[in-house]
Amino acid sequence: LESSAEEETASAPSATPGKALGKAQRVVSEALRLEQLLNDLLEFARSGKIERSVVDPGQILQDCVELAGEEKIKVTRSEAPDSWSLDAGRMRQVLGNLLRNAVQASDRVEATVSTRAGKLVFVVRDHGEGFAEDSAGELFEPFHTQKTQGTGLGLAVAKRLVELHGGTIGARNADGGGAEFRVEIPAG
Repeated sequence: LESSAEEETASAPSATPGKALGKAQRVVSEALRLEQLLNDLLEFARSGKIERSVVDPGQILQDCVELAGEEKIKVTRSEAPDSWSLDAGRMRQVLGNLLRNAVQASDRVEATVSTRAGKLVFVVRDHGEGFAEDSAGELFEPFHTQKTQGTGLGLAVAKRLVELHGGTIGARNADGGGAEFRVEIPAG
């Protein structure tokens, strides 16, 4: 009885360690993707409250740039105000999303913060392919994405958070190529 069990085990096909590792990595990758999707959905559903405080908008932009890929991003904050009333955490979400998208689209990104007509203005511009003109109206819709790994919620959440600040967010194809996203936040 023992020898037949040993023979069955020895003759049973076994998965190669590399193949098993590859499957395990795919399972982990999918689990992480689903976790991100769930987190994005929850964030989209609960992003109804902001807590403003007086912060340095130039520093918020700089913090986000450092996380997104500082070596690819040229920052201009010389015209930034010293302070503005914002929910710093929520604005970091907005800018972080815009910067990550830009870095994924291009090796060269520009990010600026300034004031215009009494509004705080953040601009993030990449030098990638831009987006199809007919999709401009859909960019901020939930689940709209052109990425294979994207959830399509990042820009929808960003729009909602900007609107909670009483502001606007828009996108256009930049002159000379690439995409440009502009966030405007009134004094509050």
